[in-house]
Amino acid sequence: VVRAWDLAATHGAGDYTAGVKMGVDAQGRLWILDVVLLQGSPDEVDDTILSTAQGDGRAVSIRLARDPGSAGVRDVASLVRKLRGYAVRPETVSRDKALRARPFASQVNVGNVQMVRCTRIVATGPFQKQATHEALLGMMRGFPMGTVKKDGVDAAADAFDELVDKPQGRYA
Repeated sequence: VVRAWDLAATHGAGDYTAGVKMGVDAQGRLWILDVVLLQGSPDEVDDTILSTAQGDGRAVSIRLARDPGSAGVRDVASLVRKLRGYAVRPETVSRDKALRARPFASQVNVGNVQMVRCTRIVATGPFQKQATHEALLGMMRGFPMGTVKKDGVDAAADAFDELVDKPQGRYA
């Protein structure tokens, strides 16, 4: 089981910080187990990621999307320090979002991805007052051409990538 995060940091506006928890069952089906969507300040994002990690437990690996610029490197390094004791792997984001999502979309399109209903509710933005799993479905329906936010798709694609191509020994 892994939780992948796509990071943003504008309180009440802009992109969402998205955290998608995903696992694989004995039959090889993918399960989206939980979704976090937040338009928060940097401190709110850090606090949410830490409290989510504590709720998930230490057995859940964490993947953080790292923007290639120096600010992205610094921000993720700070998060890794805060997540001491957890298996965390920063991954630099370099490819086009649509290209990164294609392998995950292939599994969705053949019915190999299931989703658990989430009790979390989105507080702000275009998905305000929706359950986070419904908001993620909305993002997936609009991807890549829609005008809605796509951050949940980025996190889901990263979680999928981590599950199918998990490099051993590369966790901080």
